[in-house]
Amino acid sequence: MKKAPALAVLLALAAAVVSCGPDAVKPTADMERLASVRKVLNDISSDYRDRRVDALLARLPADVDKADPALRPGLKRDLERHAKGSLDFEIRRVRMTDADSIVTLHWTVTLTPSKGAPIERKGTAVWTIARPDPPRITQMAGDSPFGVSSQ
Repeated sequence: MKKAPALAVLLALAAAVVSCGPDAVKPTADMERLASVRKVLNDISSDYRDRRVDALLARLPADVDKADPALRPGLKRDLERHAKGSLDFEIRRVRMTDADSIVTLHWTVTLTPSKGAPIERKGTAVWTIARPDPPRITQMAGDSPFGVSSQ
């Protein structure tokens, strides 16, 4: 019988402690920029999974064809030849300047053909993501996750 009143007191005390917390914490400008970097990467992963080639290309540097002529056909080949595809990112480091964020990341591409075993490729890249709204990739260095399946 004594356990029920003690439990009620503990619950009331816990509710009082939770309700006495600080006001809502506002994220810093750096945290907001980091969130926008994560959103860009999540959007790229989503576009890749949903096979939205035009949306993917719109997020890449404007001169992507000049810098890497094989990127566009390789990306289309990856997504057209396989029944499913996924692109996952692991952010290793973000360095922020006034104009952009330089992101060092590891990526993993998994392509699943309609028949046979899945193909998995991994790499490391450094992408520069500019601050304009919406943020977009302005430079790409390192391994490209686009065009990883064999010709």
